[in-house]
Amino acid sequence: MSVDKLISQLREGTAQAPLGARERVWRKVTARRGAGASRARLVFGGLAAVAAGIAVAMVFSKPQPVSTEGFAMVGSFGSKWKRADNHIALLSGSATVSVWGTPLELEAGKHRVKTDAAVFALRVASDGVELDVAEGEVVLDGERLAAPFRRGSLEADVSRVRALEPADVTDQRAWSQAESRLARNDVTGAANAFNAIGASTSLRAEAAALKAGDLELRLDDPGRARTTFDGLAQRFPHGALKQEARLSALEASVRLGDWQAVRHRAATFLSEFPGNERRSEVQWLALRAAWELGDRSAACADLGQLDGRPPEWAVELKKTCTK
Repeated sequence: MSVDKLISQLREGTAQAPLGARERVWRKVTARRGAGASRARLVFGGLAAVAAGIAVAMVFSKPQPVSTEGFAMVGSFGSKWKRADNHIALLSGSATVSVWGTPLELEAGKHRVKTDAAVFALRVASDGVELDVAEGEVVLDGERLAAPFRRGSLEADVSRVRALEPADVTDQRAWSQAESRLARNDVTGAANAFNAIGASTSLRAEAAALKAGDLELRLDDPGRARTTFDGLAQRFPHGALKQEARLSALEASVRLGDWQAVRHRAATFLSEFPGNERRSEVQWLALRAAWELGDRSAACADLGQLDGRPPEWAVELKKTCTK
């Protein structure tokens, strides 16, 4: 084997120890060189053979870290695993894993660990597995376990695996955890998680706050939702989602039956965003607010100026105005 090829294999972690390497080293350093071989030479030779064996083990047995767009993994000395996309089989030893943007399944003997966003360590033991969940939550054999959780004496090698994470891993993991809660139909938990991101300095804060408000509407809590949408509009007055935030706050006001707020918000929106694709919908809401507030003449006057098919609630109103 050429030196260049050996160096390449060492860098890639694919080199294999030569067959019988340790035995050949032992024979060479312990061979008698004449009848006067000293005891010191034999002792030195034995130590050299042991050292050579250790060096071979360190070079050829150190596991290579795994780093992808969605997770990273580092193994203990002597650990072995097989990987196929987002499925990993841990054959021996232990591994610390950081998952932030993709579902991952890790197999250890008869045990399975699944997670969307977590930092944890797993070790194959004679009587099962040891587990240390340092951040997030995992599902071990169907049981959901949240940090901090430890089974056995294993401790996650957090610093090593963090060195492989991207700069925005905190944002990605927080978003994945919120989405995971929503996927399990934990709408309240998801709303709280998105609200936490929305209150942070994350680049996803604006989108997270809007999603939190939508979930609060889904939970039939329009008061809380309107507070969330108004906070979003105040914090990001020039944000990319400012029109969506205003429309959602308007919807929350309708759900609350706060027609004075609906009338004011609708007029403000139509003035600031005259070209919005939902302009007609907002005009109908302004008309309904006038009607609900008892301003029938204004409602009927506006009715004749609106284009498009009226919503169902406006049918009776139209009959009244044409009498």
